[in-house]
Amino acid sequence: MTASPDYLVVLFGITAGATGAKLGSDEKELILLFWKVVDLANKKVGQLHEVLVRPDQLELTEDCKEETKIDVESLSSASQLDQALRQVTAPGHAAHPSSGPNPTAP
Repeated sequence: MTASPDYLVVLFGITAGATGAKLGSDEKELILLFWKVVDLANKKVGQLHEVLVRPDQLELTEDCKEETKIDVESLSSASQLDQALRQVTAPGHAAHPSSGPNPTAP
């Protein structure tokens, strides 16, 4: 017997690399995470959350700077990836089931 999940976390990441037709052509690090929690039982979608992620190499392509409006100074004080991912699953935070979703219209 398979149990159905009550919540789904939709996670999206942005890297420091090229965009548009060149997307994926360079191997740049993750710099931004977005996520939403979906309450499957009640068919509700929670609010959009985002967190900057400090890459090991603080360099951004010109494409990335233009598209995201993020600068190196902002990234230098951002959370490291493991800390950013903990925010997604931390008790009392958006994606943790004990906190429940922060629903908006589906």
